[in-house]
Amino acid sequence: MPSKTLAHAYEGTTTSLFTGVPRNKVSESANVQFIDSKGAALKPVHQALFGSKTRMAKDRIHWMFSPNKDERVSSLLAWIEIMSYSLGAYGLHRFLQSRERGALIANADYRSPHNPQEPAFDWLTFDQLQASRDKILQESVAFYDPAVTCIVFVFLPSKSGNSVAMWRRKITIGNNTRASRINEINLAMAGLRREKDYIVHVDECAQLFFKWVLYLNTFLESRVLNHGTAARYLLRLRPRNRPRTSTIMLELITLTRQSRKSQRNGDGGISSVLTGDWTLASFAIMVRVSYCTLYLYVQKQNGCIFVWGSRRR
Repeated sequence: MPSKTLAHAYEGTTTSLFTGVPRNKVSESANVQFIDSKGAALKPVHQALFGSKTRMAKDRIHWMFSPNKDERVSSLLAWIEIMSYSLGAYGLHRFLQSRERGALIANADYRSPHNPQEPAFDWLTFDQLQASRDKILQESVAFYDPAVTCIVFVFLPSKSGNSVAMWRRKITIGNNTRASRINEINLAMAGLRREKDYIVHVDECAQLFFKWVLYLNTFLESRVLNHGTAARYLLRLRPRNRPRTSTIMLELITLTRQSRKSQRNGDGGISSVLTGDWTLASFAIMVRVSYCTLYLYVQKQNGCIFVWGSRRR
């Protein structure tokens, strides 16, 4: 269900961002200048895009709405399709300027005071989009070839500006455009970080962690504390078939006065098999959640179970 603040955006409107029919497709040799809003189009929706401290991404950014519900959105997407060749060249130009993966983004409700008939675009790099905590925004930019494809996001803000509906388009950059700037492209591509170094930050990770805490606490209260059983139980809580962009790593670290031996599983986690007396033993669960590390410590001593946690940057 969309938030109430989004309702007005999907009632439909006959007010188009661009009056008249979009211009015909330009020739490959044409030099088209696009408008940069310099952040003006993003300022009214800053909380919707980057307000991760107060609201989760799924409550701020909505992806499932039809673009045909609003004339401002449908006309802008049609304009983007018609201008795709030149817009792809512009996206490549912005990539070469920033030397970082990024995307063009346009506010369907924004009109430049100097050029009200033309859309305005901003360029957001991966690091800037990371602050949104939105998985689709980040993955779209982290795992594409900026020498071949230009990513374009279009959004429509709610009346309050606290939420946005978002759409994505992928534009193929023309062969002639790439060939004309091949040396610059090779230099910029060589300077990019490795794909595995693009870490997607999602706020759902923290919720998953506290769910693990609840499960673990229930488990320890209802069963005899047996390390082998506990380890298997904890590992079963790990997400199966994790996408390559998942930043969650669960490690079971056991501390005891007795000897221990460790074995690695195929998913990168560590489980320890303990031998000896469990009258005094403790273990910690470490969940790496992108920008911070969360620790949960559990200890059983003299029949009592102690659970406490900490968060470390």
